Amino acid sequence: MIPGRSDMLKMTRTSFFQNIKLSWDLGIKLCEKLIQHKDLQDIINFKREQSVDIITSAFYSDCVFGVRYMLDIPVIKMCSFGGTKWMDDWVGNPSPHAYLLQTHSDYSDIMNFWQRTLNTLSEIYVKMGREFYVIPQHDHILRNYFNSSNIPSVSVLQKSTALLLINQHFNIGYPRPLMPNTVEIGGIHINPAKN
Repeated sequence: MIPGRSDMLKMTRTSFFQNIKLSWDLGIKLCEKLIQHKDLQDIINFKREQSVDIITSAFYSDCVFGVRYMLDIPVIKMCSFGGTKWMDDWVGNPSPHAYLLQTHSDYSDIMNFWQRTLNTLSEIYVKMGREFYVIPQHDHILRNYFNSSNIPSVSVLQKSTALLLINQHFNIGYPRPLMPNTVEIGGIHINPAKN
């Protein structure tokens, strides 16, 4: 085992709040590592003209929006699952709490009153946490490493997502409204069978 890493397979079941906090902190650390990377700094500093667009993971990589701003190029986000409600906010997808599940939820799309209430409260918690804990830290990292106080907040920049690719398919997923800039690419991770 690598020193300083926890063994993910030996983790006991953690609470909703622990899972969310762990995810947020991981995203903040990943952001700082990405922004510090020499190759990325070179691309930004020299504004290489061959850069056409950025294709990146949608999960906890919010600081890529700052890179998009610095290079003035489109960003395409790709999610390895069906996405989250905060990703829906990027592209204008409606996200009704009544039947769209919070990402860390164990419910199905058919929920009773109390499950819907908990689903809504958990989504409010996530939204508030992102707004007041995650995004300010991403903003600080971007402004610090790009030496600029003029960079708009990630909460503004994320609305410029050109395309959101989600790894789900309407045949096996729960029904949900999607805008045209959200494309289901379910099964993209599956390799063809070898004969």
